[in-house]
Amino acid sequence: ALRRRQLSLEWLYRIDAFCVIVIGLEMGVSAYAQAELHAAIYSAFIWHSFTIMARTLIVPSSGPRTAVVTAISFVPMQVAAIALAALHPQQLDVPGGALIIGTAVYAGVAVWLATTGSRLIYGLRRQVSEAMQLGQYTLEVKIGEGGMGTVYRARHAMLRRPTAIKLLPPERHEASSFKRFEREVQHMSQLTHPNTVAIFDYGRSVD
Repeated sequence: ALRRRQLSLEWLYRIDAFCVIVIGLEMGVSAYAQAELHAAIYSAFIWHSFTIMARTLIVPSSGPRTAVVTAISFVPMQVAAIALAALHPQQLDVPGGALIIGTAVYAGVAVWLATTGSRLIYGLRRQVSEAMQLGQYTLEVKIGEGGMGTVYRARHAMLRRPTAIKLLPPERHEASSFKRFEREVQHMSQLTHPNTVAIFDYGRSVD
């Protein structure tokens, strides 16, 4: 249902945080509600850690944002550990203080791993995105290649229309190739037949 709508980045961030925090809350409640099962809180921690790591791989998120969201999501688990230590010590395999400290350390390690992973993956995605950016155009996929250049399907940052970008390959970066390329652009821009390519833009990038 959500994919049918164009949601802003802020709304996507809210949905992400809501889902992760609610899952953390469910895991904390589950750990406390099943106090008679000695391994309940450990299982809840493991499953929530899987959730956190899966989010790190799937959701593009900066390191600081991941740190905040995941840390909040582990709060219910910490509350469950404190409640179990205070109200159901007979159900625990370890002393209550050890459980509280252990869950805090475990949560800290999980948050640190998720934050580090998000920072690395987010940084790599940003680098790939920047590498595929050519001025106001974002290159999406290569659709053709020939002796004089490579053609990419692209989109303009502001204009909503299908666009193809033809780039000279690095091995053709010499004066004669530039002149030939410019002549091609000039001649093609004078054509108005429906079966020919319409020229929207032309220029040289920094490299």
